[in-house]
Amino acid sequence: MKILTIFKEGNGYTKKCVDVFKRRCAKYAPDVPVEVIDSFELDVPGHWSKIEAFKHKGAVLYIDLSCVPFGDLSCLIKAAKKYKFIGIHDFNPHIRNLGSGVMSWRGDMNCLFEKFKEDPEGHIKENSNPRYWGDQGFIERNLKNYRYWQKVCPGAVVSYKKQGIKPNAKIVCFHGKPKPWEVLDDYKR
Repeated sequence: MKILTIFKEGNGYTKKCVDVFKRRCAKYAPDVPVEVIDSFELDVPGHWSKIEAFKHKGAVLYIDLSCVPFGDLSCLIKAAKKYKFIGIHDFNPHIRNLGSGVMSWRGDMNCLFEKFKEDPEGHIKENSNPRYWGDQGFIERNLKNYRYWQKVCPGAVVSYKKQGIKPNAKIVCFHGKPKPWEVLDDYKR
C-alpha cells in the first residue's frame, strides 16, 4: 500500500505544495509511504500526466496535489485494499460521472497507461468535451465496474467549492478556484 501523487511544476504548484502534502499524509496516514511521481515517460499537458500513476501496481491511494488530506485516511486506505477501483463521483455529476482527483486501485492497472500511450494526442482530443473531460474522461471510457468514494466512505472526500471544509472530511478537493494556498495557512507562500 502506498499513497501516490504527481508533481509537474506549473499552474501555481511548487515544491512547497509537495512538502505540505507529504507532511499531511504523514500525519493522517503515518504508516503508509508517500511517493511523488515527478519524471514522466510521456510529454503531455499537466493533469494528463497522472495517467502514468497507473504504471504502479496497487494497492494505491492516488491523491492530486489539489486535494488536501484533512483527517485520518484509514477509511480510504482500507477501501483501497478492498476494491478494484474507486474514484470521485464527479462534483458536477449532471455533466460527467468520474472525477480523478482521488482514486484508488488494487492490482495491476497498467492497461490504462498502455492504452493511453498508444495514441496520447488522439485520447486527449477525444476527451476534451464537457461529458468526457481530460484524464478522468479517458479513465471513465476505459474502465468499468468502479465505485465512488461518496458511497464507499461517505463524507470523506468533499469539494471545497461545493461543500467547504466539513468537520468529518478526510480529503478536501480544491478543483478550480480557489487553490489550497489561497485558503490554507500551511500552503501560503
